[in-house]
Amino acid sequence: MWCLELSADELKMESADSFAFESALREELSILKDWRQKISGNIPDVSVHVQFVEPWKIQGSGARTLGTKILMNKRLSPKNLRQIFRHELAHVFLNSLLPDPQSKSELWQETFALYLSGDDFRLRREKQIFANGLSALLYLQNQSLKSTDSESKGYYALARLLASEPTRQELLKTLKLCSQPHKKCPMDLMAILAQEKQSAPKGPIEFLVMDALTGEILQSQGAIDTPTDVGSMLKPVMLHLFPQTLTPQLAKTSIEWACPDLHQTRGHRMVWQEALQLSCNGFFLETKLTPSMRKQWAHYFQTFGIDEKRTHIERTDEPIGLIRKVQLSLEEMASIYRSIDKEHPEVIDALVGTLDRGTLNEQKESPFFLKLQAKLKTGSVRSIQSRPLLGWIGGRVQNMYVFVRASGYSGASLLPELKKIVEPWLGKKLEPVSVQILGLIPTTAIKIDCGKSSVKVGKRLLSTVTVTNLKPLDRVECVRGSLQIHFPRNKNSETRSYWGSVTYLPPDEFSSSEPVRLKQARARRGSAFVLQTTERNYVSRVLAAEMANARQETLKALAFVVRQNLVSHRHNNRPLCDTTHCQVYGPGNNFSYRYLLPYTKAYDAVAFLPIQQKLFLSFAKGGRESWSTERSLDEVHRELGIAVMETDIKKQGEQILINNSPITCEKFRNRLSLLSCPKTIYRKQKTFIFSGIGEGHGAGMDLVKAESLAAAGKSYKELLKSFYTKEDLPEAL
Repeated sequence: MWCLELSADELKMESADSFAFESALREELSILKDWRQKISGNIPDVSVHVQFVEPWKIQGSGARTLGTKILMNKRLSPKNLRQIFRHELAHVFLNSLLPDPQSKSELWQETFALYLSGDDFRLRREKQIFANGLSALLYLQNQSLKSTDSESKGYYALARLLASEPTRQELLKTLKLCSQPHKKCPMDLMAILAQEKQSAPKGPIEFLVMDALTGEILQSQGAIDTPTDVGSMLKPVMLHLFPQTLTPQLAKTSIEWACPDLHQTRGHRMVWQEALQLSCNGFFLETKLTPSMRKQWAHYFQTFGIDEKRTHIERTDEPIGLIRKVQLSLEEMASIYRSIDKEHPEVIDALVGTLDRGTLNEQKESPFFLKLQAKLKTGSVRSIQSRPLLGWIGGRVQNMYVFVRASGYSGASLLPELKKIVEPWLGKKLEPVSVQILGLIPTTAIKIDCGKSSVKVGKRLLSTVTVTNLKPLDRVECVRGSLQIHFPRNKNSETRSYWGSVTYLPPDEFSSSEPVRLKQARARRGSAFVLQTTERNYVSRVLAAEMANARQETLKALAFVVRQNLVSHRHNNRPLCDTTHCQVYGPGNNFSYRYLLPYTKAYDAVAFLPIQQKLFLSFAKGGRESWSTERSLDEVHRELGIAVMETDIKKQGEQILINNSPITCEKFRNRLSLLSCPKTIYRKQKTFIFSGIGEGHGAGMDLVKAESLAAAGKSYKELLKSFYTKEDLPEAL
């Protein structure tokens, strides 16, 4: 057990202050438990003697350790007392752990003391002397540490090198090795500090393609949800959050201003657009982070539902990637760029210049992307020796956000891979459409959230939205991810995911001269929620809901019909609904882009065919399967609105006669929820037996029959001509 002996003979302070100092130092001893667990070595018990002395006795430094005795500067402020004591305690710990003479060297002692105590964080926060690891390493190789001054430049160089997580892991391995009996400690500590000399081996290409309108992932490869270091990819976030970074800066003579050549930038007045395109570190380092800016940064990432531990920053060199601190996934990065593009499009627009006068201007693929007016940013995670460990490239390409990541590459070297990914998507149709959703659900029962991220209503950020939070024309969208819409269903709760945004637009009340069921009234009235999504998203999910296992030619024919119906007016001037009154839209909670491939492929095949305004093309499941159902007399009376006890129901052609009053067969089957128009109606005492064939209204395309024709080799064009007149179809068919 470690114990503390405190000598305050020379301290001129009140007893209460002495007690507070002693309590603070004793509390710091608890850190020893963490150090023991880290190293798992056999650490002997030690008594630590602390003495407060005049500054001249320790040559003006904050503290000095002599064996197990710690001399503390009596002029220390309470603010620095704990951290400096912890640093000196680390020296005592190392002396007990590593009696080997090599551990007595200044470099050994200070490297591991900074690492164990975490004092390197304090030093990096105080001053930004070394903006990159290479300059810190070169300084240490040419200079020695000054033991008389723990605040010397050499200590800041050590602190900068300890910002590398791989370096910290290597130091921990070294400590564990040295703590084991009969094990030889590595002698060359500089080799550890200068580790990562070689480039990382080239790893697999990871990427995602995200729809700009909805945030839906259209294609992906690799671990897109795994966070990694991001290099300089977050410089647009700094411009987005901090107005201070928009101020022009006069270039300086430090290496950080070599963008790309120091002679070209020295004395030059650089604007933020140029700094972003050149990814100029010196420009961004001119912005010093204040506590309020760090708080704003933390809040920003919280709205995306991103773990604060992965985005916490203290200094400017951390968010711009000079220190490997922030970690994000491909999906998170794409969501952030999409959000910036909505709030400050001028920041993303400026990235066009990366291709012709920025970091990508010498790449042979740049003219290809320049023609597309692509807005791209590169980021590279490099070793201390500036060799590439991990590369990023991405941004907006037409109506998509595309991001690529791979180990062993620089960001710019990934441009050919980006081209391969983008080319198949050029010309794909991602046009916006509107559709009414959840028309059968009571509006007051609906709740909307976005999982871990915030819900955005106008400029408000909320965790959950109900109709009480909304006024007409309010737009609801997720900062990141899909809308999660919850509502009660059959005594349980159901959740549906929707990609896009929702506008609150209450419809007029529905009225009818004929009796209709509540469900039918809701379907015909329409919904208070109008979804804005892409035509591709909508059509593919209608196909999945209406005819999930159909052949490609059947899906193509149905995709054309669904597209055509989007411009019809089933609800006067309101968008199409998502019920059987229009066509069923299945958002799906687990519909990945891979699951949707057969449906998106069918859509892509007919996406550019012309359609005719206001024309609705009917379709139904159809088929030849027989069905029969028995309904009580009371149920028939209730659903048909019949008051008399005796009822005579019979079929006459395409109509149904109820006590000799005609009604269309379609209205009749809808009121009784029959699968199709009944072929026979039979009265049996106090019940009716209805029998029929197939499902649906029987008009337009019979999907079951269409599938059988497709199986026989018919094309989607032939299928459409089999069920619709020449006037219903465009000449292109």
